Amino acid sequence: MLDALQADGYVAREPHPTDRRATLVSLTEVGRTAAAGLRSGRDEMAAQLDNPPT
Repeated sequence: MLDALQADGYVAREPHPTDRRATLVSLTEVGRTAAAGLRSGRDEMAAQLDNPPT
C-alpha cells in the first residue's frame, strides 16, 4: 500500500536518522492536499447526515 502511495506522490519515505531498522513516512504536499479534500468531503457528508431532508 505504501509503495502505491509513494508511486502516486502522496507520501515520501526516508531512513530514520538513528535507527537503521526504521523508515520515516510523511505526507507530501500532494498528500496533504488530498487529505484535506477527503476531510472536507467527510465533513460535508456528516453535515448532511445530521440534517436530513424532512
